Amino acid sequence: MSESIKRRATRAFGWSLMQSWVVKAFALLVFFLLSRLLSPADLGTAQVVTLVLALLGVLGEFGFHSALVQQRGLRAVDVTLPFAVSVGIALLGSTTLLLLAEPIARVLDAPQAAPLLRLAALIPPLTASSGIVVALYRRELDFASIARAGLAAGLCGGLTALALAWMGLGAMALVGQALVSALVTAVMVWHRSPWHPGVGVSGEKFPSLLRFSSFAFASALVDFVSLRMLDVLIVGRFGVAMLGVYTVGAKLYLTLLELLGSALIEVSASMMARLRGDVERVRRAYLRLVFVGACTTSVLFAGMSALAPELCELLFGPKWVGAAEVTRLLCLLGAVQVVQFYNGATLMAHGRSHQVLLINLAKLGSAALALGVLPAQSVRDLALAFVLSQLAVTPLSFGLAMRLLGLRLRELLSALWPGWLAALIAWASVAGARPLLNGQAGYWQWLLLATLYFALVLGGLGLFAGRRVWIEIEDLWPKAGLLAMRLSRARSRLHLGLLWLQWWLLRAWVRPVGDQRGLLLVSADTDGLRGSRGDEAMLEVCLSQARRQGGAPLYLGCSDPVAEGIAEVEGSLVFPLWGGWLMPLRTWRRLRVAAPAQVWLLGADVLDGAYSPVMSLRMLILADLSARCGAQTRLLGFSLNAQPALVRAWRNLDSHVRACVRDPVSLERYRQLSGRPGQAVADLAFLLEPREPRGAGRAALDWVRARQLAGDQVLVLNLHGLLLARETGPEAVEPLIDATVAALHELSRRKLSISWLLLPHDDRPVVGDLVVLARLAQRLQPELLAGCCYSCQEAPPAAEVKALMAQVDGVVSGRMHLAIAALGAGTPVQVLTYQGKFEGLLHWFDLPARFALRPETLTEPGVFCQAIEDFVAALPELRQQVRRALPAVNAAAARNFSEVSE
Repeated sequence: MSESIKRRATRAFGWSLMQSWVVKAFALLVFFLLSRLLSPADLGTAQVVTLVLALLGVLGEFGFHSALVQQRGLRAVDVTLPFAVSVGIALLGSTTLLLLAEPIARVLDAPQAAPLLRLAALIPPLTASSGIVVALYRRELDFASIARAGLAAGLCGGLTALALAWMGLGAMALVGQALVSALVTAVMVWHRSPWHPGVGVSGEKFPSLLRFSSFAFASALVDFVSLRMLDVLIVGRFGVAMLGVYTVGAKLYLTLLELLGSALIEVSASMMARLRGDVERVRRAYLRLVFVGACTTSVLFAGMSALAPELCELLFGPKWVGAAEVTRLLCLLGAVQVVQFYNGATLMAHGRSHQVLLINLAKLGSAALALGVLPAQSVRDLALAFVLSQLAVTPLSFGLAMRLLGLRLRELLSALWPGWLAALIAWASVAGARPLLNGQAGYWQWLLLATLYFALVLGGLGLFAGRRVWIEIEDLWPKAGLLAMRLSRARSRLHLGLLWLQWWLLRAWVRPVGDQRGLLLVSADTDGLRGSRGDEAMLEVCLSQARRQGGAPLYLGCSDPVAEGIAEVEGSLVFPLWGGWLMPLRTWRRLRVAAPAQVWLLGADVLDGAYSPVMSLRMLILADLSARCGAQTRLLGFSLNAQPALVRAWRNLDSHVRACVRDPVSLERYRQLSGRPGQAVADLAFLLEPREPRGAGRAALDWVRARQLAGDQVLVLNLHGLLLARETGPEAVEPLIDATVAALHELSRRKLSISWLLLPHDDRPVVGDLVVLARLAQRLQPELLAGCCYSCQEAPPAAEVKALMAQVDGVVSGRMHLAIAALGAGTPVQVLTYQGKFEGLLHWFDLPARFALRPETLTEPGVFCQAIEDFVAALPELRQQVRRALPAVNAAAARNFSEVSE
């Protein structure tokens, strides 16, 4: 998703959320008051009028609203015909309503509604005309204008309804509310409208609009019938008074559906329409929205269902007997629907309106069958039949979305199950606890049950989903970031405290384990083992070294199913990590069972706490417990930044743990930190054996050789999203991209015979090289990209990268292990430093400090261009210097596995 669309979508979501929450919350408050002023018959009569107005609204819209939102290349003159058709249908409906009010009221078994239907005939033309303008606002993600109109209309309409109800006008209050709201909305949206009738007429886009709108209209009409047939059945079987009871019971469900679903669904539909054509990005967005919806909106729907008896009595009063059971059933349906609605948004964004129509036809057929066949002696029975009929269509809805996006069932279930399981456990617990609280007053019973429900939900989400919930919410809604950050910090402190306590207690109990054999190897990335090309390089070297030791068991530390699958492919045994909040206790138990004779931990750059203090402490605890159990324990090839965390942990580490520090600068930091000598080594990746490139690596190598035959020097360029700010998206590196584009264009203008290979060395989805380098390639002039610049579309394997580095003339890298691959192949590097970890690498080769560039200084005009020009001029001398130092560096890397102890 481009940054401009992301920012606009974020603002749109904020305004849409405000409109949903403020307007709908105020409308719900008005309804609470009206429920105490009106009788069930009054409310049922008003609902009959609302039913007719909703039908005329669907007819007047004729699907053009959705068609206008998704249509590409829309001009002002293309809107006139849809506007004329929509308003024309609405006027025809209003005329019919005026002339046939009595027959319509008799057909609906509500003859007293006839005068109200005549008054309501003024509403359809207003909603049809303003609806076209609202669709244009939605198309531009201008939800601010929609929100302002909704706020004004909700306020004026609500006050009108309360005034009329207070005057004793009964059902007239709700009809007056609808009329005033429609009038105010029309005035507000037309006042700021970017389009007005009469600007011209064009039929060029109308056929495509009509094709899409026809499916959308048919889908909406079918959806209307399937949802509203229940209202008609209730009036026919039980009268308007019971329709009023059902309306009260459904009010919380419908309001919550709008409050929690509409904001995300409307914005996601507009956003996905803009992303149409990029299935992978829509696929990722869909899974994230489903996950967030299951953990938030579904949870709240289930909570409303669990607390329905108490809520209905507190909010509506005791006269609405039977409403609570309706609320309970419909809110359970809503817990599924609010996630299922994303299927329709995704299908519509890809122009699959016929599939949305198919889903709604299935809902209609299922509802008609269930309501016609299942016995119903009460409103509750009808509501249950309706809920079951709608749930029966859920597999079809998800199946079509999964087929479109190429999703597997496992991927969908992984997004759904944490939130749904947490809600189910909490719902069942509330149902079981209610009989025990029958002696409590109504308010206190609701408070106790609500506390129980949400406490269990939060505990379940923390157990099943962890930080993933907050990460996704923060990315979709950045304003949640502050709360997420505070909760994450508090959780991290608590986690660190518990780990410290268990470690301190265990240190007095751990004893050497007998009959030790085999090797436990723990990667710096225990989730994926090969999370980055640097992790992959170090792991390959360690596996190669471990296999030279003979047939002893080899364990790979794994904390994720992905890592376990890799371990099985490698023919290794799985050693489960980390054990959650009880990590020290569980690790000690597993060490006693596996009894490895050696433990190797690939420290890399994760031991100093810069990325995660919890992860760093876990690694150090594992090293300490392994040594205390009698295993020969090594921290292989790690570095420390200038301000490492967990100083106390380093100083309490068992003295038998061998610390292999990968550069002289980090070694001095380690000695000052721990008071121990440490072992000077070089990075393990220097020992990686190169492999002939294939696939994307082979294509890049062929391009390099072609440019060198043309007389160019080929430099590798690598950027990523952490260079200017840690743990941010690629937008944070935008100033550096600007500076890089300017530097490359200026060097091309100076005709220095340089060609550029944009080479990713990491494929993380947000801050990874692929994302940033793709943005850079988009910014380069086409003639530069087509001539002397090549963008590699994937990160080749680490061994292939090293072979590729031997063929290029120089490397400008923001990744340490890409620089190591180049230096290990004898190729000079110019590094973009961050976290203070590159200085020691350059020290091994005695390279000048001026070739370690601080990214923030490169954003100044001309600085990056001059730095590259100096680097190119010094390449011959640097190459000789690197190759002279390389044998000593390789020997230092081999010391990771030597038997020298501190």
